[in-house]
Amino acid sequence: MHSLASEHSRLEFRHLRTGGTEPAQTPPHRGVIQKLGGRSKLLAVALISAGCTPPVLPKTPFPNVVVITVDGLEAELLRCYGNQGQNAPRIDALAECSVVFEQAFAPAWQSAPGTATLWTGRHPRTHGVRGQDGTLDDAWPTLAERLYAKGVLTCAVQSDGVLSNLMGFAQGFEVYDETIASTNVDREDTSAGVLFPLATSVGAEWIADRERDEQNESWLLWMHYASPQPDWPWAPTDERPVEVVTAADAAVGALLDAVEAIDATGDTLVVLIGSDGGRRGARVPLIVHLPQLVPRAVPLPVSTVDLYPTVLELFGLGLEDEDEEATAGEGRSLVRPLLGLDLDRGPVLARGETHASVVFEDWRYEHERNGLWRRLFHVRNDPGCTLDLARERPDDVARLAAQLAELEAGGFAWPPPSDDPAPENPTTQDQ
Repeated sequence: MHSLASEHSRLEFRHLRTGGTEPAQTPPHRGVIQKLGGRSKLLAVALISAGCTPPVLPKTPFPNVVVITVDGLEAELLRCYGNQGQNAPRIDALAECSVVFEQAFAPAWQSAPGTATLWTGRHPRTHGVRGQDGTLDDAWPTLAERLYAKGVLTCAVQSDGVLSNLMGFAQGFEVYDETIASTNVDREDTSAGVLFPLATSVGAEWIADRERDEQNESWLLWMHYASPQPDWPWAPTDERPVEVVTAADAAVGALLDAVEAIDATGDTLVVLIGSDGGRRGARVPLIVHLPQLVPRAVPLPVSTVDLYPTVLELFGLGLEDEDEEATAGEGRSLVRPLLGLDLDRGPVLARGETHASVVFEDWRYEHERNGLWRRLFHVRNDPGCTLDLARERPDDVARLAAQLAELEAGGFAWPPPSDDPAPENPTTQDQ
């Protein structure tokens, strides 16, 4: 939507509670301190002390949140991540006025464990969902539960049969619409071009209902799009990646239009994020839009496990629980890089079907879990990981291999190695 591209520079906010647009009445610095809670108050004070101008966040008690996840949408498929062959004008326009994390990864390669990580802020070895048949235990509070406890309306619309309410994925959502997923088996055409618009219409209608909500509560909407995937690697003639990008782009555009139609653009946090890295353990998109944030590209390697603490900090919910360790998750809040500040994120774990990776600083190291091959990439110069430098830089390979081994020894290990023969070292074209 065209208005998104200019909203970030304005210090005024559209919000449902007053039914219009009114300028900020307090100085930006004082307004931020008043509106932010928890750690963000300290961050705002630090910004002011450093002579920086922190962004002015929405006047609503909490921003609205739209989280969009698309199964199979790798970062490499998008123009805003360097793929000049794909056309996704709505996603590209969103990226232009958002904070784009260039090196985001998921610690799971399947949608069920990846989604569990996204909503609990914990790695699969902690939340226990290791495969597509895993059940999400209610021992770990989800992000939806945390927000619902603060009076935020919560809704999920998802089209993936493995993310069933029966498997625990509806925790914290007042509305959990999985009708599209439950009818997949009855449809002759289960392609993204068919399923994505069906799910989008449900989500857009729910957004429209918020305008008729007399209470005007803040709300959270999670849209998850999935369609059957062919075996990887994709054949050169396989049109599915193009179909997924096209369908996802239309879905993102329709959802943003729905937010704009109820005059909620200025109060809505939009996150487009990949739930899992797929069989390749590929980069996932992570695009964060809040009108008060300055658009920028962030090269810092981050993880999908970081979404949970990031949203909590934006809501000011990071320090209010008696047992912070039990509720804070295992990721790192990305509020600092969202504001253009440095963050010592530490190593990031990524997984493919048969290999594990560690991404740290400017490097990505990966090895096949049975030890058949290893690869090294300089992600800042080669974000798509096409040039293997393992032979040229053995010291970096050894250093990062030890780092990955340390992560796995700390509880991030694979299940026992498979007896099945592992695939050969993928070519750079597969990467």
